[in-house]
Amino acid sequence: MKKIVIFIILLGTILIFIPSLRNIRAVTPTPTISPLCVCNVQNTCANRCIFSKYTGVTGITYNIPIKCSAAASLYSTPPTAAQKNDWCKRPSRTKGDSTGEDKITITDYFYYVQARFGGKIPVLINVDFNGDGIVNAVDRLIIVRRLVTGQ
Repeated sequence: MKKIVIFIILLGTILIFIPSLRNIRAVTPTPTISPLCVCNVQNTCANRCIFSKYTGVTGITYNIPIKCSAAASLYSTPPTAAQKNDWCKRPSRTKGDSTGEDKITITDYFYYVQARFGGKIPVLINVDFNGDGIVNAVDRLIIVRRLVTGQ
């Protein structure tokens, strides 16, 4: 017996219907990253980059535009242009995603602590969550808020 899969796009959600199983499962697609979302020569993410930010939360402010630079002392080797471009293409970075996995975990906090207190972190990691170019207490507020409240 052949299985027929039908995709229906409804208000930004893809509904997958598998007639033989008689169930419907909703899948929210990952936003398409703009190819124009890059780290420009000023070491800031281009205005085509989209970030998920906290609004109206005391103590949390974001740099405008979000920077794609960090202190060289955080890394054992300097980040490449491609790695900086990757940092700009992480919508959840501004809510505490240091690894680019599009989820926030205790690993992200571990990298923040390591960088904040003088340890080296891999160049694929960026713990400057508010995009001001430095790792400080505001970045801690962002990651702790996400881990504690889940928002």
